Amino acid sequence: MANCEIKKIAHEKITAITAGLDEVLIKKRIDGPIDTAAKDFRYQAKPPLDYKQTHTIFSDFVRHIYENGLQTDWAIPDPLAEAIMLFEDYYQGTYANGYSAAMLDAGDTEYGGVDIVLNRLAEIIKTIERQKYFSGVFARHINPCDWHLKREIAGILLEQYRPVLPPLMRKCVAAQLVDQIPALMALYFNSCATLQQMSILPKKEANS
Repeated sequence: MANCEIKKIAHEKITAITAGLDEVLIKKRIDGPIDTAAKDFRYQAKPPLDYKQTHTIFSDFVRHIYENGLQTDWAIPDPLAEAIMLFEDYYQGTYANGYSAAMLDAGDTEYGGVDIVLNRLAEIIKTIERQKYFSGVFARHINPCDWHLKREIAGILLEQYRPVLPPLMRKCVAAQLVDQIPALMALYFNSCATLQQMSILPKKEANS
């Protein structure tokens, strides 16, 4: 394959990945549906809230999010086990982390109780689904490429993104970053998101 043809394909790959990782698109596909499903979720609880009621709420919530928010074509075999796994691996509570912290927070009605925990659980699911989506975009566009094409893609990204890259990465050559294409693009998108957030801050807050 001629060098000019490799460059053309490399640019097309980068354009396709950039389009796939568009924040507006991701919010429409993942964040919006999950937020809507979480808002529509209803539960009943009779005080005092015991662990059985709490487990039922968590289980129903997870099932509801995946069936009505993400509209998956597969059923979660054990939504309670899924909820506990999510809590154990990702939940950051008021005073502790993990499943036990989620249970404690659910019982703290003065702080928000179950509603606070469900809000955090929705955010956890969004984060995980975003990670899955990101991985799928790169797998679709990068995995089929041979080493030479990946090196060309890495070289273009290295040149375009150099100002926002860490010093150590700036010193690398394209061949050293063949396996770091997702990381390169993630650094760039994160930098853009940070700059965008800073641009919309009130002047007093930005200058504080």
